[in-house]
Amino acid sequence: MRTPRSRDLSHLRAYLQEQRHPLASRALPAGLLGPAILIGTIFLAVWSVEFIPGWLAFLAFPFCLGIGMSVLFSVSSALQKPRNEEEARRVRNFEIAQSMSHALQRKQLHPLARRLLEGCAHHRYRIVQAVLTPGWESTYWRGVRNQAVEAADEGMEQALEICSRFAGPQFSRSGAWKAFATDVAEGQLGGALKRLQKMLEADHPGDTIDRRDLPPELWPVYEIALKLQRLAPEMDKAAQDVSSVHHGEASRLDQVLSDLSAMRQAEQELESERLHQY
Repeated sequence: MRTPRSRDLSHLRAYLQEQRHPLASRALPAGLLGPAILIGTIFLAVWSVEFIPGWLAFLAFPFCLGIGMSVLFSVSSALQKPRNEEEARRVRNFEIAQSMSHALQRKQLHPLARRLLEGCAHHRYRIVQAVLTPGWESTYWRGVRNQAVEAADEGMEQALEICSRFAGPQFSRSGAWKAFATDVAEGQLGGALKRLQKMLEADHPGDTIDRRDLPPELWPVYEIALKLQRLAPEMDKAAQDVSSVHHGEASRLDQVLSDLSAMRQAEQELESERLHQY
């Protein structure tokens, strides 16, 4: 499989950045939490002045404010807890995407896993772009569009879950060089040279990835990348078909409107001739 030439992993980074908590809509509005807590605490302090000295109410104000913030944030967090297996799966996928984003920022992701994920994200991007063209609104094409996007998203989620096992400090560039230095120090020159060769070969964006060079645990990700690679041009072709049908329908509408306009003009001319005759 040939991976796209992208040293900055732009498609993978964009995919990870666009991920949002699937249950975030249930949370209390962040912009209202602060004012609500402040107003409630002030009301409580004013009300308590009738029962306790003012100086004591003043001292208790920060304490009540902290309790109010803690309660509201706890309620907001509880509202975002999954209620069924499907929601739990979506939250788990979001957490994996977040951890992979952090590993990518810290450069703690295995280079081969990095390249495979970039390839998956690149082809998913092509699929999503293909279905943004006009003409997918009909019942049949809308079903094709939804199935393609859902399959691409599911493939990315599976790829991220597998590659999450190849994220961590031990997969950073410094960790790889430390392992290389350890092999040299222990006199294992053959192992050190082999490790160095794999390090250099793994980080060549744009080069062809051979399945035999991958760890067996990454073979499923390789297969996902291939399937997405095959689906992307199919969706490009489908987008062209949809566009041609869409334009064809528009052309037929234009033709009908033109014919009706011509008929109306002909009727007006006939009516005008009749009037002139009389």
